[in-house]
Amino acid sequence: KPAYATEEDLGQVRQQLQNEVAGAKNAGLKAASDLRTELLEELGKLSQTQEANREAARQATDRVAADAAQHAQGCANTVRTELEPMFPAVEEKFKASLEKLSGELQQVDAAVRETFEQGLLELAGQLEQEIGAVKAELQAGMERWGREAAEALVAQRKELSGSIEELRKASAAQASEFRELLDSEFKRRAEEQKKVDDEQNERNERSQNEVWLKLDRLDDLLKEARADAQSHTEDVDARAAAAVSELRADAERRLEDLDQRAEKLHDAVAEVENLPTRRVDWVIRNVSKRIRPPSASKACLHTSWFSPKFDMAGAHGLQLELQFYRDSDPPVEGQNAGDCAVFLWACRGMNLVYKLYIGTKSATLEKVFNGRVPYGTKRLCFLKDMINREEDSLRVSVEILEAVREIEHTIKPPPPLPENATEEDALTRPLEGKVVLRRHINNRLTEQVKTEVETMRSRMVRRVEWRLENATMLRRCFPPGEPMCSVAFAAAGVAGLQLMFYPCGYQGSTDGFCSLFLYAPAGATLKYTLYAGTHRRDATNFFEEAGAFGRTNFCRFESVVEEATDSILLSLEIEEAHQDLTAKVAHPTVAAGDRRSQAQIDGAVPAAVESVVKMQRAPGKLAGGLEERRVLPSLWTAKTLGEKSGPNDMKSFEDLKTSRTARGQRSEQLTSPLASSPLSGSRSVPSLSKELASTDASLPQLSKSSTDWASSGLAPKKLRASSRTRRGMGGSTMQVLETGAVH
Repeated sequence: KPAYATEEDLGQVRQQLQNEVAGAKNAGLKAASDLRTELLEELGKLSQTQEANREAARQATDRVAADAAQHAQGCANTVRTELEPMFPAVEEKFKASLEKLSGELQQVDAAVRETFEQGLLELAGQLEQEIGAVKAELQAGMERWGREAAEALVAQRKELSGSIEELRKASAAQASEFRELLDSEFKRRAEEQKKVDDEQNERNERSQNEVWLKLDRLDDLLKEARADAQSHTEDVDARAAAAVSELRADAERRLEDLDQRAEKLHDAVAEVENLPTRRVDWVIRNVSKRIRPPSASKACLHTSWFSPKFDMAGAHGLQLELQFYRDSDPPVEGQNAGDCAVFLWACRGMNLVYKLYIGTKSATLEKVFNGRVPYGTKRLCFLKDMINREEDSLRVSVEILEAVREIEHTIKPPPPLPENATEEDALTRPLEGKVVLRRHINNRLTEQVKTEVETMRSRMVRRVEWRLENATMLRRCFPPGEPMCSVAFAAAGVAGLQLMFYPCGYQGSTDGFCSLFLYAPAGATLKYTLYAGTHRRDATNFFEEAGAFGRTNFCRFESVVEEATDSILLSLEIEEAHQDLTAKVAHPTVAAGDRRSQAQIDGAVPAAVESVVKMQRAPGKLAGGLEERRVLPSLWTAKTLGEKSGPNDMKSFEDLKTSRTARGQRSEQLTSPLASSPLSGSRSVPSLSKELASTDASLPQLSKSSTDWASSGLAPKKLRASSRTRRGMGGSTMQVLETGAVH
């Protein structure tokens, strides 16, 4: 009788079956998970081994490549250093070999990497497929087991127990088969990987051997190239040494030529630079402390100081010498003129016209220098008067007015004639010798032209006017014997003329009369007329020496004063004029290298041969309408031209008002300014006091006419000029200012 199961039994069997199925499922999943974990671990190890092998292969490849590149780079650098300028082809070949080797190494590395990646990808794909298949089979078996279990629920417990036992055995068998399958697959994959690794190692070893073979070959090529380069380098060095020697010789020759040209250019630039230099000032600081006279114990009377050398106006190597003299006992000649002198040193062959200065004092000189001795002034001034007290300095100067310099350029001698030279070659051979250049610089050309123009203009001047202002004060300001002189002027071609007016009259004139004279240079012959207001006096005189000629009693002073303007108009009209010029020359002329003494050069010894050149300058008569009248400025001075008055000595008539008091104080005792004139024959002039008015003292000699004096020089003769009577001056005649002159 069949046994029937209850619902509870079915529930328990179902629950038990479900539990067994769940346990089998969990056991299968756990076994699959463990198998998967083991498989993944094996795959990780295999991957690590593969990665390590690949890294080792890459490192070996990189190391071989680096060593090869380093060795090749070192060899290449050595070869490049030695052969780069001469063997670009070797460098290109070496670069090509390196590039080819590097390309091959990169290809090998890329092939290894690609093989590894492909093997791993294939292995991973196969593992995924196997796992998927196992999973699918497990899922199909589980479903089949569930259906069989559901269909066999109504079966008996024995069948259920048998089925469960069979299921257990089947699961164990499948798990065992799956494990064996995985083991066999793993072993197969491992063997394949090992085979791939062996092949890769073999290829790497073969590549490494090939690299070393190529490096050995390259080393042999480098040795051969080095040997060739060494031989070629020695050849190039020999040729380069010869070329450098030749180049050095040529360069030295060119540099010497350039040095000579640079020196000539420097000299030319210096020459051009100093051409405009007309004046050089030598400023000496701390003069009172530095410049002292020599002690009395020394035999030499002077001490010299020299300036630095300088160039100017085309002259080279100039130098100033300042000489300071001590007082001598007994006094030497010229000691009263000053205690210092200035000299100029110049190179040989320089012909200079120059002016030397010490402070404000100057002297004009002309000299042809021989290069051995200087030339300068005599005692020129006193040092203490020329010192700038504010700065305690002294200014010593030289001004080049005209310079002539001879420069010799030697012509290079031609090369000697060859042995087979013909007579025509000897005739056409360049001449030997030198070229002498004379460089002439004239810095006084403007002054000379101006002087000549003034002289030419003065030839047209026949009338000169001079207006004296403040006429009512003149007799109070100028006592008897004291003149007032006009500025120097030129007329009728004669320069150095001057009007001299005595408001109170010249020495010995009639009381109330004034005197008017004309000062003229030596050698002048003038036929002229003097005017004072409306009064006129004619005169003709030959001035043998520079001096004055006119009327002592010209007219009464009151008759020439213009009351409306309180002034006096003095005039000069020249009818005829000519001038004799005399020049004394000592022969022979000075030349460079002259061995004569300074006294012989100056013509101061009897051995010098002298000659006199006389010229006559006559302006002639002017056509009508071409005469010019010159009006002199209303200025006056107490010094004549013979006293070398300066521009600061000129005064205006307004100064008479301020000097009136001083004139009154000096009226008791006055000395004529002509006393210091070099044209007065060095004779003293008496004072105009009452005690000396009646004495026989000599008056200053200002001019001498060859027709006024006898051979004794004492007795006056009748003048050539005709005498005319003007307004109560029947006894007055034109006269020379001289001792014993006729009034």
